[in-house]
Amino acid sequence: MSIYQWKIIESCIKIIFNTTSSRLTVTQLVSVSGFSLGYLHNIFKKNTGFTIGRFIKDVHLNYAALEVFYTNEKILVISLNSGYLTQQSFSRAFRHKFGVSPGQLRQMEYIYASKIVDYSSSFLCACSDGQTNTYKI
Repeated sequence: MSIYQWKIIESCIKIIFNTTSSRLTVTQLVSVSGFSLGYLHNIFKKNTGFTIGRFIKDVHLNYAALEVFYTNEKILVISLNSGYLTQQSFSRAFRHKFGVSPGQLRQMEYIYASKIVDYSSSFLCACSDGQTNTYKI
């Protein structure tokens, strides 16, 4: 992969991490990158291990985990802000990713919950030229 391609992927990752709005779409990233949807999808997955859509959902769930743990915001509000249409679908995705429900995370003691939240709050990305970047949310 060329440096140029890596810079495009890195800029997409930065946009994803800096956009807390659940309205971010793959189509928006395609327009930023200048690549076709298929090509961007292929180089993104090859170099991150994630599809773009899965990466966006995971980042939103990571933000949601932090919000559930560190705030008193209602879980319904967090689920809607994370782009889910129902609290049930949010809770299902949350449990699948973290192994606990949002309510269970909120009730955990800091030492246990912080392992889930700390794990979810960073993403290590290595590119083919040997550079490694860590992205924190």
